[in-house]
Amino acid sequence: MIADKHFDPCLPLSKAPIENFPLRRSRIPTSSFNSIAHEIDLVKVQYQRNSHHPLHLGYKSYASLAPIFNHLLAKFQSLYRTTTQAHVVEGTMSKFKYSYQAFLFFPILHEEIQLPTGSDLAKLDAIAEIVLDCSGQNAHGPGQAGRSTIPIYAILCNPYLNQSKVPTVRFIKFEGASRSFFVGAEARKNSQTEVYGLYQPDVDPFMFSKSLRGICDIIFDLLLLGFIDSMKASRGLQFAFGKFDYAEEDAEKWDVSINHAEIALKKFREAAEQYQNGRLGCCDDIVEEGMQALNTAVESSPGWYPRENAMTHWNVDEIDRRP
Repeated sequence: MIADKHFDPCLPLSKAPIENFPLRRSRIPTSSFNSIAHEIDLVKVQYQRNSHHPLHLGYKSYASLAPIFNHLLAKFQSLYRTTTQAHVVEGTMSKFKYSYQAFLFFPILHEEIQLPTGSDLAKLDAIAEIVLDCSGQNAHGPGQAGRSTIPIYAILCNPYLNQSKVPTVRFIKFEGASRSFFVGAEARKNSQTEVYGLYQPDVDPFMFSKSLRGICDIIFDLLLLGFIDSMKASRGLQFAFGKFDYAEEDAEKWDVSINHAEIALKKFREAAEQYQNGRLGCCDDIVEEGMQALNTAVESSPGWYPRENAMTHWNVDEIDRRP
């Protein structure tokens, strides 16, 4: 895929001819953000970085995006599922891969990848790796010649086990139909941001909170886009649904869910824009409207998985009475 884009590995990354796609922010509820920040902070405190441990597990746990995904995926109840997990070691590079499915498609790929420090060439290699992974994931979705008809949004996290650097996050979009990819960039005043650093909570709490909020809001926006794209693409493929689905679902019921999901996306983005423009007073109300629309979209969508949690029917009083 790098060759398809006519890369010269000797060029600085900033001069490589990579096209961008616009990143947007969908503001998550403040309560969810506080829970994510608290969970990451707890991990950082409980698993202190041990310089004598070869894997530096505490630092890597802090750098992991798992708390973000755990809380944000819960907003979609069980309509997003992790279907593929893999740990791959290639030479000096180690990576964890997670694939997320919504209905019949796989719109989200998340990789935590530890690269050799430094060069632009290593960064290009990372992009090449994730593009190849997207291409492989693309074959899982229904479509012509095994190509998914919806975009795949890839989230690449480099945890940087070297404590002198902060973990970084990049976003990549892969178009299966044209087999082309784009690197996410967010317009910020007079510049564009492609790489997002996650600062350490015990070094600079303010920068940690600010950087974490941006990463959370962008990931939530991509989850919403993937959810909407998957519903639209799955709408005409009811024949492929399994035993947990409603065979009588018709186009109107799909439309109800899609329309409310699009309203939710619009509301969450509006809240993020209001916040960035300094109009803080109405943000929480707009986010609440977005959550109501998203809940309606989720609850009215065709069933794809059994939605009950494992502990749905437990009785706390009965358990407490038993020795």
